[in-house]
Amino acid sequence: MNQTTKLLMAAGLLLTATTAAAHTGHGAHAESGFLSGLLHPMLGLDHLLAMAAIGFWSVRQNNLMKNATPAFVIGGMILGAAWPGAV
Repeated sequence: MNQTTKLLMAAGLLLTATTAAAHTGHGAHAESGFLSGLLHPMLGLDHLLAMAAIGFWSVRQNNLMKNATPAFVIGGMILGAAWPGAV
């Protein structure tokens, strides 16, 4: 596959992307919403699988990236909490 084809496919996918309906199925009450939102990054299966994938990926990196990966993950979580539209 040549470079032009890859660029056209990427542009097509970007133009047809829709918004995600993430984290559906939580309770409708404000209290349960806050608590479930607070616990979801620690107990949510999608977050646990993502952390496991990042851990497996970081083991295969060089020493600099292997040691910096936890800082990048924590920095991303802080950025996501401070500026929800960023991630």
